[in-house]
Order: sequence, then C-alpha cells, then structure tokens
Amino acid sequence: VQATTTLTLQVWPLPTLSYPTWPSAAYVGDAVSVLPEWSALPSYVGLTFTVSSGALPSGMTLTADGILTGTLTTVGTSTFRIQGANVTDGWTALSPTYECVVTETPYLRYLWSGPCILDQVFGPYAPVLNFVPTGFSVVPTLPPGLSLDPVTGVLGGVPTVLSGESVYRFTATGQGLPGGSVSWDGTLSVEASGSNPLENLSYPALTVAMVN
Repeated sequence: VQATTTLTLQVWPLPTLSYPTWPSAAYVGDAVSVLPEWSALPSYVGLTFTVSSGALPSGMTLTADGILTGTLTTVGTSTFRIQGANVTDGWTALSPTYECVVTETPYLRYLWSGPCILDQVFGPYAPVLNFVPTGFSVVPTLPPGLSLDPVTGVLGGVPTVLSGESVYRFTATGQGLPGGSVSWDGTLSVEASGSNPLENLSYPALTVAMVN
C-alpha cells in the first residue's frame, strides 16, 4: 500500500528593514517618532530590535516594537544602523545606515532698550539669529520714519510721529526652517524728548546764610 502526501511549501524572500521617514536633519527640541517598515515580512511574532552599530541621537530610544522615538536634546551628528531579528525562524535583517544632523533651534531677536525718541536717530539694530536668512518683514507697519531692510533685516531710522506702545512681529525667512520662517515679537513706542518726568529736572540756586 502506498500513501501519498502533498506538501505545500511557501517560500518567502528574506525580509528587509528600513526607516524611510527618518529625518537627516532636525533641531534640538524636535519630537521624532518613526515606525519600522518591512518588505515581505510573514509574521511580526518573535521580532527583536537592537542598534547594531553607531548610536542614536541623544534623546532618542529604540522601543521593543522597533519604533525610533523621543525628543532631540543635543547638537551633533549621529549615525546608526538597526537590526531586526526573528528568534523563532532564525533570521536577521539590517537597516541601511542612517544619519541625523541636529542643530540649535533657529531663533531671531533684536536688542534695543527703551523707547524711540521723536526726531532722534534710532538704531541701526541688526537682527540676532543663528541661521542664514533670505528675507525680513514686520507687521504692523512701523511708525513713520522707521524702516526694516527687507534683505539685511537692519532696523532703524528717525521717527517723525509720536506713537503709543505697540507690539511688532519681525519675521525672517530661510531655507530649511520649520514652516519656512522664524518670528519674534518686540515692543516699540515713539516718545517726545523729555517725556520721562525725571529727565531735565532743574532746581533753584541754593543760598546758604551764616548765622552768628
């Protein structure tokens, strides 16, 4: 008596592991969460993940599910590679080598003190920033006589009209910035010379009499 058994053999190609949305550049304070992607993965059961070479950027962790997650904390460049393995079936897969350049969070500000004085030179004040700008703007419109250079961002002029205290939003655009621009709010007013009640005080001459 002969018995015949039919077996079906299913062949899977060796899975590959990748993190296609991993950022190559980011800023300190950015929150990052990237899921692993597999090709031809028959089952997620029994998977383990390790950093096989290099090191993750400071603030990032590799979870048991292979997710790269965290908040970037330190300026620097990191390269790393992730290994995924199936301990049940006995295979491993290595991701490509990834790099992330972490830089300071971009900022913009101006350093002036006190109000503008009517008919007196104000500035010039250059912007203080840590990126390469492509242009500058301000809203609302500055008081008459003051201007902002749209190329260099230099603020200055001679105010010609009294103006109450207002908040002005200065914006600089630049390549690679989050949202394409960075803004800073500053308060400006135009006051008359001597509007400070303690300014230009005068006193009558003091006479001293000697009494015998």
